[in-house]
Amino acid sequence: SASVGVSASVFIGDGSSVTNVTNIPVNSIGNADGSLKKGFNYGSATFNATRTWTTPAAPTAGDIVRVKAPDGVDSINKLIVKGYANHTIDGHTQVEIESSYGAIALCYVVSGSYRIF
Repeated sequence: SASVGVSASVFIGDGSSVTNVTNIPVNSIGNADGSLKKGFNYGSATFNATRTWTTPAAPTAGDIVRVKAPDGVDSINKLIVKGYANHTIDGHTQVEIESSYGAIALCYVVSGSYRIF
């Protein structure tokens, strides 16, 4: 059968013929400090203390890092998202999530710099 490349912001239909779509990598981190990866990162255990998750050490421009906090995150038991080494997040060395199931998405845009979106 013939095929044609299509680029659009919206597709209508059941998706049964859509091919070459890749899944987003998923990384789980428990009730501990951890290293974030490109893709979707989530807390797999309830926090009982403040935890620090650090952005990837060697990202490439365009890499997306999504972070989803677990239950137990609050103003005391925070999830700190910290830039690796001298990497910044919107000009800051770290950002804090203070709500259970809070989330943030970061895009690595230029050397040493993430932007929140």
